[in-house]
Amino acid sequence: GGSSPPPNSDLRDLAGNPDVAESARLAISVADAVQKSPSRGARIVGMAAAFLLVCENAGLPVSDLMGMARNCMNMAQGVRPEFSAVSEYVQNEVL
Repeated sequence: GGSSPPPNSDLRDLAGNPDVAESARLAISVADAVQKSPSRGARIVGMAAAFLLVCENAGLPVSDLMGMARNCMNMAQGVRPEFSAVSEYVQNEVL
């Protein structure tokens, strides 16, 4: 059998303090994979569905994980440079 997922509290702790540079690198990797689809609607819904599945399977409320992602992406002065590049890529290649 496979290993069971970590308890929700462990996942919450991990998601609450991620490596920012690695998180940005993974976000651009996801966007890059999705942009290969010719269907714009499927690209948008596919990304949203993946996020919802992570929330559901991790047992984390959507709003909690969304807040953790926003905290990772932002700093006091606005969006972190690593995520500015991801945002531009999503705008130009996914949407």
